[in-house]
This record gives sequence, C-alpha cells and structure tokens, in this order.
Amino acid sequence: MSLTGNLSTMSITEVLEWLSLSRKSGTLVVNGPRFTKKLYLINGELVAISSDNPREMIGRYLVGSGYLGPDELDYLVEMQDHFRIALGELAVKLGQIPRADMDRLLQIQTDESLADLLAWNQGDFSFLEDELPPNELGRVKLDVRHALMEGVRQHDERCRMRDVVPNAHHVPRLVRTPEVSKLSDGERAVIRAMDGVRTIEEIALRGRVTEFTALSLVYRGAREGWLEVGPPPPELEAADPLARFAWKDVADEIRENVERKHLLDALDGVNTLRQKYGDDPAAKDFAFEIEKEVEDLLHSDELGPTALLAPTVDQRQLMKLQIPPTLGFVLSRVDGRYSVEEVLRQLPGNRLANLAHLHELLRRGLLRAQGVHSVLRYDDPGSPPRG
Repeated sequence: MSLTGNLSTMSITEVLEWLSLSRKSGTLVVNGPRFTKKLYLINGELVAISSDNPREMIGRYLVGSGYLGPDELDYLVEMQDHFRIALGELAVKLGQIPRADMDRLLQIQTDESLADLLAWNQGDFSFLEDELPPNELGRVKLDVRHALMEGVRQHDERCRMRDVVPNAHHVPRLVRTPEVSKLSDGERAVIRAMDGVRTIEEIALRGRVTEFTALSLVYRGAREGWLEVGPPPPELEAADPLARFAWKDVADEIRENVERKHLLDALDGVNTLRQKYGDDPAAKDFAFEIEKEVEDLLHSDELGPTALLAPTVDQRQLMKLQIPPTLGFVLSRVDGRYSVEEVLRQLPGNRLANLAHLHELLRRGLLRAQGVHSVLRYDDPGSPPRG
C-alpha cells in the first residue's frame, strides 16, 4: 500500500500517528523545501532516520563529538564508498568509537532530526510499505507516540526560551560556577564544553548531548545569573547578509491570502515564516500581527461559538470528495447537531488552526452555519440532549 500527501493538508504528526497505530512497516519519504528525510518503521516503531541535510549526517556528530578529525572523516567516507557500509558502522568496526557511544550518537541524531521534521509544514510525503533500510543502517528503537509528544514538548519549550536564547548559534559564557550537585551528567558535560568561544550547537556536539539539552541548560543558567548569552560569531552573522530581508517574500504571500480570505493558507504561511525566520524580530512581530488579524476575521458572526454547523454533503459524497485529509477529518466531525464551540472541543490540536479549517469548509461550500442553537446548551457542556 502507498500513502501520499502534502504536509500543508496533513501534518507529519498525523501521518506518523496513523502509521504507528496501523503498525506499518516501511519507509516514509518526506521531501521538504530544502531537504529530504526518510523515516524507517517496523511494526509501527521508528527504527531509523536518514537525511540529506549535512547538519544531520552522522559524520558531523562523529567530528563534533571529538571521535574523528576532519581528515579522518574524509578517509572514512572514501572507505565507506568502497565497502558500501554505513559510516557509523564502519567507525565502530575500525575501533574509532565504542558501540555504546555510537548507539548514543545515533539516538541523538534521530531525536534532533525528528524534532526538526515536526516543525515542517511544507513538503510532500509518501509511504512505501514493506520497503526497509539495509541491515547495515544504524538503528534505534523509538515509540512513535512518545517521540511525537516529546517533540511537541521540546518545540513549545524552544519557543518559550527564545527571548533569552534565540537560537543555538549564540555563545554562552560562564560568569560564576553553578552548583554542580544539581546538574545531571549531560549538563556537566555541557558546562565542561563551554569556553566562551563555542556556540551552543558546538557545545552540544562536544558534550555529546542533544542541542535541546544544551539550550535548556543555557536558558536556565541565564535566568539564574551564572552565565551570559553572547551574540553569534561574526562569521555566522555575516554568512547570509540578505537573510533578514528574505522573509518579506513570504510575508507578501501571507498578506495576499488574508486579503483573499484564504485564512488556512495564511496560517500555514505564518508557520513557515516562524520556521525559517523566527529569529528576526520584525518577522516575529509580523507573524503575531497576522495571527491576530486572522483570529479577528474567524470570530465573525458566521463562526460565532453558538452558530450551528451542518454539512452540505452526505456521508456517501464525503467519501468521494477530493479534499485534503485534514479537511475531510474536520468535516466528518460535523453532523448538523453541534455548534462551532462543540465541534472545536472534539478536534485535536491548535484551536485557531481548527477554526481556520471550519472557515475553509464554509468557503468551499461544504459546510453551512446558521442560528445559535445546538444539541447542547453552550453554557453547560454537560447538559442532556434536547428532545
């Protein structure tokens, strides 16, 4: 069986949850705007991720963690091409890294690659059932639902930390020694790797911990006053002098969608803007401004909380509709008896996005809203159905 779709209509979280619950085995290929990732599942469990993003390749982790030098990595890559064996497996066989340490790096690589993927809202995906990676590919074992919950938690935490630690390119510097007894082994490794020159990204690699672990400790240290967070090195800031203006092209498209009342597309654009340019204060302010504008438009009389929703197609027609899966799912929750608020309570995920899905269904003529009554009283969700 082959499953295909687009992340603008079905999120990667929904795709992975379905594959996990269905206990599928195979390869999920996700083609994003810049990179492609492949996720390998066996009986619904995630066992490996591969990516063509250089920052997510195992060689970067081997060098950054100090197991290999750049020249040694180049030599290993040449040998890998000859022997056709996974780079990490080859490093273990040659005695350059213990098996346990290699397994730890693979776990870190997988966690970070998945966390990055969960922020994608653009790209195409396809699932190739029973197509699995070669045996030589380094494997981990992740419970998909737990990994998704952890990924969402980390995303929320990163957003919360941004005012203090904008990203992993910044340089932390100790101003006094923290209380070591209150630190985990991983956090101690982060402290040891701080030299006032390395970025948080480099510190995570050197300390052999996830980037999120390093970010969290730097955030905590800055809040408690025992370290300071300095700007990125000049070479990183100068790497792309036009990057701070590039977001305006995305902003123009978002603004056009708002004016055309394509509010679901506008919110997707806001997510893209945050993903790519979230460190730019002007882009961040624009994203909040658009969200507020979209929210105001969605809270019209037509989509008021007590408005009664009804589908304009029956169940048989619904099965034949060529609409995105997420819209089909939202439409399946509407049966003509419940209000906007009651439908929203049944839907998982972000409330504003769900409201935008209802608006899109109204715009397409697949849904109608009328009156202010429903099967339940709006002010009492526990009241019995009316006769």
